[in-house]
Amino acid sequence: MPEALLHSWFRVVPLPLDISLQLEVDGRPWGGRFGSTINRGRTLRRGVRMLGELEGWRLTAIRRAAGRNALDLILTCSGRQQQQQQQQRQQQQQQQQQQQQQQQQQQQQQLLLKAHNTAAALRPRRGAVYGAAANPEPAA
Repeated sequence: MPEALLHSWFRVVPLPLDISLQLEVDGRPWGGRFGSTINRGRTLRRGVRMLGELEGWRLTAIRRAAGRNALDLILTCSGRQQQQQQQQRQQQQQQQQQQQQQQQQQQQQQLLLKAHNTAAALRPRRGAVYGAAANPEPAA
């Protein structure tokens, strides 16, 4: 944590300093406030690195928050993670397109089969007698 920033927020407070942290991930609060300490080396004793589920996220800003010794840590998605998310979205879109194509092909096959069956039913059969000869009038 830059020394100038630290002194502008916490004037003449000696280090180590107990603070309250809140994480904000992609613009949304993540979890509740938790306690940490800014040690003499101006690093956080308990910060983002301790939270394995946020591995790959990048600390982009630190903001002074309301309350005594309170800070917000602003995190955003790293470039690698954005690429992974984009690849997942593309794969999902491709799967959806493939499913739609399969459904369309099945519908076309069903229509062709129905048309074929209808045409076969209407086709004259060999040896079949149609018309008046098929139903001769009884002799009177």
